[in-house]
Amino acid sequence: MEHAVAMQPSKSEMQRPDAADRYDTSPARPRPIMILGYCGMIALFVISVILLIRIPLPSANIAAVVVPHHDIVKHQRQEFWRQLLGKIDAKAIKRIIIIGPDHFGENQRVISYDNTDWTTSNLTLKNLLSSNSKLPNAFQKNTGLIKSDHAIVNLIGEVKQNFPNARFTPFLIGRNVKFKDLGVLSNYLNTACGRYDCLLITSVDFSHYLKESVAQAQDKRTVGLLANKTLNQNSLNQHGTIEADSPQSLYVLQEFARVHGLNYWWLQNQTNSAFGDPNTTDTTSHVFAGYLKH
Repeated sequence: MEHAVAMQPSKSEMQRPDAADRYDTSPARPRPIMILGYCGMIALFVISVILLIRIPLPSANIAAVVVPHHDIVKHQRQEFWRQLLGKIDAKAIKRIIIIGPDHFGENQRVISYDNTDWTTSNLTLKNLLSSNSKLPNAFQKNTGLIKSDHAIVNLIGEVKQNFPNARFTPFLIGRNVKFKDLGVLSNYLNTACGRYDCLLITSVDFSHYLKESVAQAQDKRTVGLLANKTLNQNSLNQHGTIEADSPQSLYVLQEFARVHGLNYWWLQNQTNSAFGDPNTTDTTSHVFAGYLKH
């Protein structure tokens, strides 16, 4: 009987790898799902860039401005608001602080505030504060004083008209307020105003009772100090250095801009009630300007 003998592979055949065991060294082909993933990531990146370009950043909607309360330039003030609304998003402004000089208060050493709502021309402007709001001891509530001062009253209707979604709080700064109390107000505003949805309005008239040429020189100096953020305690203490009805308010304006990184100084307009008469001293000058993000 014949027996089948199994053939043993040769040594060379044993060392030769089978085709199924060989490594595939050709480049890996991307799978369809990976291609879709890459395309999705690229599309998301492109959309993000477009949105960043087209949608204003929240930080652009914080500003600090100075406008006159002298109603002889009410028309110019309205033009200032119109141009400002081309630079910030009015609907994004949720908080407004108005500061200005205390024209009529008997105690000029205090900072006054009001925490009530205001109604003007059948429009209600809600206050940021409530009856339970706790403010620093340096401030005194005086609703009657504030609601009779044109530094605040002359701007209320325009604020409501141009910033319909905002609440507000007004402050009046006495001309003899201590410098350290201005620091208290600045710190309070920096906390209360937020980082991206706030507008600080400084209601200040500039030179008073000066010939137009002298007023222009004084205003140029003051505007230069504001533009360079170089108002300081010495500027406030030296009589005649700052020709304005509230240098203290201008200082708070500047410090607010410094803290919030508002580095673009925008001088929109300057006027004088002399109307070109070189000899009259029955004058008031006006500056329309502000600090913006860009």
